[in-house]
Amino acid sequence: KVTLSSPTYASSKSKRIVATPVSAGNDTLLVKNADGLILRRLPFTLNAPRPGIDQPIEISTVAQLKALRDGVNSGKEFSWASPAVTIPAGAAGYEFILKADLNLSSEMEYRDTDVRGWTPIGKANDTPFKGRFLGNGHKIENMWQAVGSGQTATVSQNGLFGVLSEASVHDLKVHVLSLIIDENAMDKLENVGAIAGKAMNGSYIGNCESYGIVQGGRGVAGIVGYVVDNVRIVNCRNAADVRGKSRVGGIAGRVYAS
Repeated sequence: KVTLSSPTYASSKSKRIVATPVSAGNDTLLVKNADGLILRRLPFTLNAPRPGIDQPIEISTVAQLKALRDGVNSGKEFSWASPAVTIPAGAAGYEFILKADLNLSSEMEYRDTDVRGWTPIGKANDTPFKGRFLGNGHKIENMWQAVGSGQTATVSQNGLFGVLSEASVHDLKVHVLSLIIDENAMDKLENVGAIAGKAMNGSYIGNCESYGIVQGGRGVAGIVGYVVDNVRIVNCRNAADVRGKSRVGGIAGRVYAS
């Protein structure tokens, strides 16, 4: 018995063999040659597309983007509401597509000397994003990267994505707003980029753009702050004002073994 996710074909040296279902809901597969002659009839099952695997999961709202963020940052498998699917830790192997421009201006907290901006997707080395994110040419606007004078610990991996590991991000534009209350606190932001704070383990970033102001201490850049282990950055553009104290670049800041 043949199981297919979609109609398919196989090629040979002499002719192309085409396999197509007779009709929707039919359990017979017709195998034809290039002239349309039916060679065989086979029983088959045509599976429904699997969300995130055969077709990307759509993200159209800030709430959905945050759901992806919170799920990945949990470090465990997590549930997606619609379509209903269980996604593995880090969204490993799953694909998401942005269907609208999003505004993250509301993702900003300001309490006395404590200032917090957007919490990244995959915020730490032990909870990276491992999926595939298709920006679809859309823009993430007003993403705050912020630190207050009361900040004592270093905040690493700052971007829309914190850490990318065996992941890919495509066709995405990110506009960054930066708020650093105290110049001395700038050192507390490390590995800062619009797309990602850190990219590693063969990750790919392609056709992405950054705008606004990106700033921090060490490892600061328009696209990704820290690059390590065979990462590819292809056809990306930085139009942001990038400010930092060390390892500062337009596309990438710190680069190792890549």
